[in-house]
Amino acid sequence: MHLNMLLANEDEFIEAKEFYKTFCIRAVELGGTISAEHGIGKMKRDYLLDMYGEKSIKQMANVKRKLDKNRLLGIGNIFDEKYLYD
Repeated sequence: MHLNMLLANEDEFIEAKEFYKTFCIRAVELGGTISAEHGIGKMKRDYLLDMYGEKSIKQMANVKRKLDKNRLLGIGNIFDEKYLYD
């Protein structure tokens, strides 16, 4: 399912973010994922941690550090920067 919310103001944005978080967490609880063909990106990056746990995120970030030694590609898109620096 693709979720798209059209928001009128900042209050609706805040409420929508909470709904989206609940939606993603429930999907993981049911054995689903938070993303599919569109990837993670900045909006879903925090939910990746809920889905895989910190140990797995650190392992993924380690692979990225090895492949992107200068940390130029997609900074902030999948991993919080704290996982990309020692």
